[in-house]
Amino acid sequence: MNQKERQRWWVIAALWVVMFFTIGSTISTIGVFFNPLIHQFGWSHEQVSRLATGYILCMGLTAPAAGWMLDFVPAQLPMGTGVTAVAIGYLLASRAGSLGSLIAAFALIGAGVGSSSLVPGTIVAANWFKERRGLAIGIAVCGSAVGATVMPPTVAHLVIVHGWRAAMLYIGAPSLLLALPAILILVRTRPPGEVARTAGPQAVAIAGLELGPALSVWPFWMLAGVQVLFTVAFNGVYYHLVPYLIGAGYSPQHAAFIFGAKSLFVTAGTIVMGGLADRIGPRRVLAFAMLLLCVSLLDLFAVGNAAFGVVAAMLFIVGYGSPTGATSTTIPMLLGECLGMRRFGTLMGIIGFIATVASALGPLATGLVFDMTGSYALPFGLFAGLFATAALVALMIRPATGHDQLPVAERSEPAAIALQTPGA
Repeated sequence: MNQKERQRWWVIAALWVVMFFTIGSTISTIGVFFNPLIHQFGWSHEQVSRLATGYILCMGLTAPAAGWMLDFVPAQLPMGTGVTAVAIGYLLASRAGSLGSLIAAFALIGAGVGSSSLVPGTIVAANWFKERRGLAIGIAVCGSAVGATVMPPTVAHLVIVHGWRAAMLYIGAPSLLLALPAILILVRTRPPGEVARTAGPQAVAIAGLELGPALSVWPFWMLAGVQVLFTVAFNGVYYHLVPYLIGAGYSPQHAAFIFGAKSLFVTAGTIVMGGLADRIGPRRVLAFAMLLLCVSLLDLFAVGNAAFGVVAAMLFIVGYGSPTGATSTTIPMLLGECLGMRRFGTLMGIIGFIATVASALGPLATGLVFDMTGSYALPFGLFAGLFATAALVALMIRPATGHDQLPVAERSEPAAIALQTPGA
């Protein structure tokens, strides 16, 4: 392995650490705080769901800005600022005494996560790897899955032993102490010698559609649609999974364990599906993942059964966890295949923004329906239908015309230079 190859994998390792301590440690533990907050303050399920909604909305609002910035500024700037915001957000949350102040703190945390984790991390990984891109992105992103495996039971224990305020401090501190140094020391937007894909005399010839044409073709909106359907359904279940399992008869510790065990399979599944997408194509992998999520969510209804609830829980852990990270690897791959890499960062940011803002409705709608019906059956059944729809849409995505072509000006530039004579 030469020096450049080693540097590539060090970048991926740094991204793994960032994913673990930002999105992995934060998004996976919000639901763990629901019951303690309901117990202490007397809030409803819909009210505590606003923490997740604020988090998701602000994460989505920062995603397009982070993607756009990486075409122009070093990745250390938005990512470093983001992890600092995460740490500050948890400090503020640990001292909050009202619903409004908690929502504001989680909004800041979400904004920090959005500018430091999934979208910029995926762009950086894609810039460093042309071959084995799916595997590289999968390894980087699986840091969030490992965080989601380890942190929920850890935080559940901390809440019981030290209280929810201290638990929030334990989540926020590593973002500043570990993720920030990893970004500043190791993360670089692209390999040395490559310049940003901006207009101007130093622009590099990158095939693909410009922003305007890319936004006017069906493949972009189909990719965005799949991401919207997935995130709405996934987040609608994700933040309410621990309360659902507690309602089905599990203790808070066992519910957090199931949540974390599911995330363990996300780790392996993200890497395996990323590598599989390199071999058989991201379209097939994405459709299969959405279908498996649909079937596994329906299986969740049986986890409270006295006869075979344990078996149903095990099937859910494996079947729901394994395909969860598929969108993180296949959507970027399909975006590059269908629209080209010319405006990859900006387009990834836009997809992230659209999907994240839409997905903020998921946990809020789940909480509202639960407060009205006293059951999770209706929203979870609807979310299973969204996964099935996403699988059908994924199978229909095809490359857009011009995805592999250079803009006319750049194609003609070498010819224009060849026609110049010395002294002209």
